[in-house]
Amino acid sequence: REPDDALRFFEPDARSAPEGPTKDAVQAPPSRPPQAAAPEAPPVLPAERPQSVIPMPEQPPPILMDVTPHSLAIATAGGYSRRIIAKNAPVPTEQSRSFTTARDDQREVAVRICQGEQAAFDANEVLGEVVLDQLPPRPRGELSIAVTFILDADGTLAVEAKDAQSGRSQQTRINLRGGLDDDEVAAMRLRLESEELGR
Repeated sequence: REPDDALRFFEPDARSAPEGPTKDAVQAPPSRPPQAAAPEAPPVLPAERPQSVIPMPEQPPPILMDVTPHSLAIATAGGYSRRIIAKNAPVPTEQSRSFTTARDDQREVAVRICQGEQAAFDANEVLGEVVLDQLPPRPRGELSIAVTFILDADGTLAVEAKDAQSGRSQQTRINLRGGLDDDEVAAMRLRLESEELGR
């Protein structure tokens, strides 16, 4: 059974490409009649070689760009992780994904955030969570929850969960260089265990 506050990833309908004849993008140029070879230039004697040196144009210095050392993801239904920002993405960056509810009349969703490359959410490093509550009762799959990650150059991750229909949203900010301390992780796990017992 899925958790009461689970999310499912929203896959848009695939649009097939129109079928039809294709045309070559580039056509071969018309053939030209052969031309007579140009006469060879006389060799240049060593005394006649130019001595000037043409300076090379100056090249701009290389740009050093920060990248994310790990992927940033959220938990979805079934205990899996869904990547929002990929590993080695240039920083700063902003990425959004759309999700939906996992059950009928779901009144809240908990957007649990992690960093790592594993498919299972619990196998990655937990960073925090955002709880979006007071959602309107709707059948499963009808609500659209937009999750946005904004990663700044100073290592601060801003996470927003927003109900597209009502406009209600919740945000949190996480310092990726510090992360959560042990007490915060313990409180989060206690909350999850109490939810399991309450079902």
